[in-house]
Amino acid sequence: MSSWRRDRPLVFPVIQGADIAGKHLDLIGSTQGAREDFARVRDLATSGKIKPVLAGTYPLEDIARAQADFVAKDFIGKLVITTERAK
Repeated sequence: MSSWRRDRPLVFPVIQGADIAGKHLDLIGSTQGAREDFARVRDLATSGKIKPVLAGTYPLEDIARAQADFVAKDFIGKLVITTERAK
């Protein structure tokens, strides 16, 4: 059981690429379910049968705004950070 509570905001540190490379760290993701489950979801997504719900897209230089929106918890869907420059 998770110790996270909705009445406490999640705080994520901002990690610079140099912090990872300079310390020779690896970023490892986590998954739930079997590889077959992932493959099925991937196939459904690539075929267009399912689509993610996006709450917002932020250019990398607006990451502070994205994090503030994330902490506010006033959205449904995923917040996406892009590497494109703001226009």
